[in-house]
Amino acid sequence: MTIDPRDIQIYVLGEHGDTQFPVWSHGNIGGLSVHEWLEKHPSFSEQDLGLIAEKVKNAAYDIIAAKGSTHYGIAISLARITRSILKDEHAVLPVSVHLEGQYQATDVCISSPPIVNSQGIREIIEMPLNESEQQQMYDSIQTLKTMQAQLQE
Repeated sequence: MTIDPRDIQIYVLGEHGDTQFPVWSHGNIGGLSVHEWLEKHPSFSEQDLGLIAEKVKNAAYDIIAAKGSTHYGIAISLARITRSILKDEHAVLPVSVHLEGQYQATDVCISSPPIVNSQGIREIIEMPLNESEQQQMYDSIQTLKTMQAQLQE
């Protein structure tokens, strides 16, 4: 079954790479939670969610293989962030933010949706995560902290 991507809202948290993960517990498809969607559409399964997560995680590699780089996607993202700042939109955007206690972490920048306005980051939205998602966020934070430590050596 095909669904218009504009009708699907699922945030991806974590470092931009191998440890990023979709927050299925807060996602919705046409106003239904992902869990409700799966119940109503038995042809769509948990396994399909895993395949989607992998496809999203590896999308940059596919784009680079086809076009040589991802600069158009980066440009579109920067234009959207800039518009939110210049027009004081108070938009919730998927960007990397400096954690100051959110997800029990500090001194690391990681993807978690903030409210972006003319002042920049107004507020980081700390999404309540289920146990599996908490572990994935912890693993992603540790991956970034390990990279930071290696760079400081």
